[in-house]
Amino acid sequence: METVHPLIVHFPIVLYSIYFVVDVTGIIAGKKNMSKLALIFLSSVIVFSIAAVLTGNMEAQEINQKIIQNSGLQQTINRHELYASLFVWLCSALLFYRFYTIKRNKNLLHHNLFILFFAIIGFVLILTTAYYGGKLVYEFGVGTKLFGV
Repeated sequence: METVHPLIVHFPIVLYSIYFVVDVTGIIAGKKNMSKLALIFLSSVIVFSIAAVLTGNMEAQEINQKIIQNSGLQQTINRHELYASLFVWLCSALLFYRFYTIKRNKNLLHHNLFILFFAIIGFVLILTTAYYGGKLVYEFGVGTKLFGV
């Protein structure tokens, strides 16, 4: 499963970046159709994020079974998993809230600021997740032939 996770992880990052730009542009321009497009991108983010979390968890289990425990490695894996899980939960909540605002035609300033605030937090979460994922690869060699798993 270790070859699947690196193939999937880039999709949530790219799709979330597109979602963020589309939703912020829609909020600023006041265009409801952009909010609907953002909803589609956010749905895609969640699907790919869940796939990335599941394949990442499988890889982490495989690592735990095959290597001697390295506290720095284990701590980095735990942080990577934590931020990835928080990202999925935040995106899910954001999706439901965004759906609610579209369905109820709630294009009010406080709703939009709420969405914008949590969209920024989501961006921080996915960048933090990517940082720890990069650290796993470049500092510990996870997913490379040098790692030996």
